[in-house]
Amino acid sequence: AKLKQLVNKFADLIDSQRTLLLLGIFQHLMFVLLVNHFVACGWYGLGSNPSGSQLGWVAIEESSGLSTGVAAGYGVSLHWSLTQFTPASMSVQPVTVLERYYAIFVLLFAMVVFSSSVGSMTTAMTELRKLASQNSQQLFILRKYFRQKHIGAELQIRITRFLDQVLIKNAGRLHANDVALLKQLSHPLHAE
Repeated sequence: AKLKQLVNKFADLIDSQRTLLLLGIFQHLMFVLLVNHFVACGWYGLGSNPSGSQLGWVAIEESSGLSTGVAAGYGVSLHWSLTQFTPASMSVQPVTVLERYYAIFVLLFAMVVFSSSVGSMTTAMTELRKLASQNSQQLFILRKYFRQKHIGAELQIRITRFLDQVLIKNAGRLHANDVALLKQLSHPLHAE
């Protein structure tokens, strides 16, 4: 809850919708990475402490000489975790029954987390494209107007430069008409 409040306070300081959308995408990526860290730690812990007489995946990896030590084991675990969240594969597989149940749980959990994160990031990317598209659409209409009215190249350049300066100058400014929610205010509150 405190982290969310901190992020919201930080977001309130940002005036650019594009920056806010990029921040949202970064937040989702960090969340997925954090979840993968915990899943990887669980996978490594489970593989390091086999149940019964069966060796876990860590012992099998170390006996093959592929990965030895905690750092290499964590790297393999993180890789395994990421493959559970994405459509990817790797050679490390569950060996013990407990590892298999953990893998099944992680796979089901990953479907929910990954699909939710991908959906949110896709929405943010679509919003970014929409922002860029609005300006591109207006520039296209302006160029079409220039062609239809046979406006000379020099005047086109002057008009375009002027409009670029106006857009830059007004990029961060909002007017009451730009905020649809303000129309919902009562008259006395709006007057204040």
